[in-house]
Amino acid sequence: MVTRRGGGVDDRGYPIPEEVVNVEIPGAVFIPEGTGRITEGGRVIEYEQARVLLPRFEEIAAGAEIHVRGERFFVERPSVDHRSVFGTSRGGTEIFLEKVTG
Repeated sequence: MVTRRGGGVDDRGYPIPEEVVNVEIPGAVFIPEGTGRITEGGRVIEYEQARVLLPRFEEIAAGAEIHVRGERFFVERPSVDHRSVFGTSRGGTEIFLEKVTG
């Protein structure tokens, strides 16, 4: 998961450096959901949708950047606290991802 710290400007208008922080979450499961192509006005847009399941709950906002296997995805909507429907009460986080090119 890619997060950023800092950025913006200080009291005197000087830029504050932005630091990119990569957070690796062990035990995550990647689930490809589908791909598609939209052709409109001579322009081709390709998209890929997927989900990621995490073993613990993480609050992740829509628009957050996530790298999976070297590919850059963005969170499509806020994360969901997922609980097993089989009575084990185990759960984690379900994240909906999308990658658009073109």
